[in-house]
Amino acid sequence: MAETIRTGPQLPEVFTFSQSSLQDYVDCPRRFQLRYLDHLLWPAVETAPVLENERRQIEGQQFHRMVQQHLIGLPAEKLARMANTPDLARWWDSFLGHGPTIDGFNLHPELSLAAPLGRHRLVAKYDLVAVSPIKP
Repeated sequence: MAETIRTGPQLPEVFTFSQSSLQDYVDCPRRFQLRYLDHLLWPAVETAPVLENERRQIEGQQFHRMVQQHLIGLPAEKLARMANTPDLARWWDSFLGHGPTIDGFNLHPELSLAAPLGRHRLVAKYDLVAVSPIKP
């Protein structure tokens, strides 16, 4: 009787690799399997204390949104009202005082690019792509 050797779950026919999925694989192949192949939640608490991590994650998302809105033209002084925690206020002030010099560049915030990777796709999302204008 022939024995079948199981090599583990395979990638679905249609699968998109992202920074997040690739990082999960590097950090923990089992987590990658559970999330992306078996479509299950990772069963363990990833960081402790959980509430502190969640608060920092929310602040980071808020800061990211503020910067993105500033890059598409919203005035800094109006966005500063959204900095409603000491960390957010400090990050916002630092960004305004020491942020990148992008005057004259064509800005593309939140740009996603995709490319084929064998039978699958690779997707990259950039916070900002700044393109220098072509000079004659």
